[in-house]
Amino acid sequence: MRSSCRLPTGTIISNTPEIERGYEGDEDLLTTGYFELSLGRRQSVIFSASVEAIPDPAAIGGMFAEALSARSRKVDFLSCLRHSARQFVVRRQDGRAEVLAGYPWYGQIGRQTLVALPGIALEQGRTEDCLDVLDTVVRGRRDGMFTGSFSAAEAADAPLWFSGCFSSCSGRWVRRRYGSATVS
Repeated sequence: MRSSCRLPTGTIISNTPEIERGYEGDEDLLTTGYFELSLGRRQSVIFSASVEAIPDPAAIGGMFAEALSARSRKVDFLSCLRHSARQFVVRRQDGRAEVLAGYPWYGQIGRQTLVALPGIALEQGRTEDCLDVLDTVVRGRRDGMFTGSFSAAEAADAPLWFSGCFSSCSGRWVRRRYGSATVS
């Protein structure tokens, strides 16, 4: 079933929840055109748009195949969960690695990061991601408290979650990064 909604040019749509959160919420839904085609069974289309000319348009198929092979395969519920979990770990340009909580309205929240980190990183064998996030969390502490929490009472168990995450990391990774003094 196909549905569409055509609005007169110049119509402004307001997204009230976004405006209430302090974000841009007015959108003109500009549509400069659309493409329509029929595909038969097992046919595919590669649609590419750019403001620069591609030197060899015939190479688009190879570029697409290379990009596709770099993606994770989402063939069942578990692989979809793994793929989704990896999207919460974000690497910033300054080298920090964070777990986003409530994206895009919240950034890193210390306690929630530490609660989620074992499932997001360690269960998938992404120990280096886990250690990178833990480094960021430690660097962000203020007055001994993990930052990004709404209250001290809410973050009271954050050190326990941190210890659990850190001790769950493979000893080999921890020794390589911090030296043998960190592993008992």
